[in-house]
Amino acid sequence: MGLVLTLSVCVVVLLALMVPIREIVELLNQMMVWSGMSEDIFAPLLKTLGIALICRVGGDLCRDAGQTAMASLVEMGGSFGAILVSIPLLRAVWEMLQSMI
Repeated sequence: MGLVLTLSVCVVVLLALMVPIREIVELLNQMMVWSGMSEDIFAPLLKTLGIALICRVGGDLCRDAGQTAMASLVEMGGSFGAILVSIPLLRAVWEMLQSMI
């Protein structure tokens, strides 16, 4: 019962934060346009940020439920997901470094 209540509160808080989150995403998109960065480089940054936030909340929920092993797995999965999403960015950095040498 406690876990259902916790999840319900998290959903309500997340819905309440949708407007500020949308404003942050719009600001980040404007920054991408102003900086002239390619979406191929900027998108992995946003995705990695989203993965980090979701895994942090998921890990905290697991810890609150007494499932510390599951929390570690959620965080480790998030780490691997963030690395996977950032591969295009790492490739772009690597190509830039190779062109400088």
